[in-house]
Amino acid sequence: MNRKTFYIPYNGEDTRVDVEDTNGKRTFLVYVTGEDGHLNISIKTDENGNENWYEGEQLTPRAKEIGELIELETM
Repeated sequence: MNRKTFYIPYNGEDTRVDVEDTNGKRTFLVYVTGEDGHLNISIKTDENGNENWYEGEQLTPRAKEIGELIELETM
């Protein structure tokens, strides 16, 4: 497992993101103020080849918003 940490601007705060890279699968552990623990954010490709951001196993608007901020930070 390889881990890296960076911060994204989310809800007007610098929000910590730990990148967990295990066996080629990348998960973003996002520590949002007011949440217990962290959010598991990941990107998955659907059967049509589209990449989508997930919060746990759910496709959510919050996952999409955080995912886009992660993309901006890591490009």
